[in-house]
Amino acid sequence: MKKSLLLILPLTICFGHLLAQTTHKDSVTEIATADTKNFMLNKEDLQAFRRLGPKRRFSDYFKPKAANVSDIRLLKDSDYVQAYRHIAFIKTRKRHAAGHYILIIGSSIVGVILIATVIVLATGGINFDVY
Repeated sequence: MKKSLLLILPLTICFGHLLAQTTHKDSVTEIATADTKNFMLNKEDLQAFRRLGPKRRFSDYFKPKAANVSDIRLLKDSDYVQAYRHIAFIKTRKRHAAGHYILIIGSSIVGVILIATVIVLATGGINFDVY
């Protein structure tokens, strides 16, 4: 008895992690992700959301509505509502105005032009002599 206990104890410590199963993504989170696929705040709500500051994560802008939900019974499930609000918040936080994208594209174009200019000047300019 004592020998078998001394043999089993180190084996369970060393190889116990092999018996654990991997966790699967929760089905409620998958449903909430699918339901928030078309979620988007209107312009007025988006501006108000950005003005709220640090408290904006818990605002009522991200509550699921019956029109946006695949199954109305899920509105009573607190895990679903919490997952829906979290995913909608993340999606809205990543949303940028058109000016942001124009600034990024414009600065990229200016950078490419500057690099091309430096390369042309470093190689002695453009030679227009025809042989």
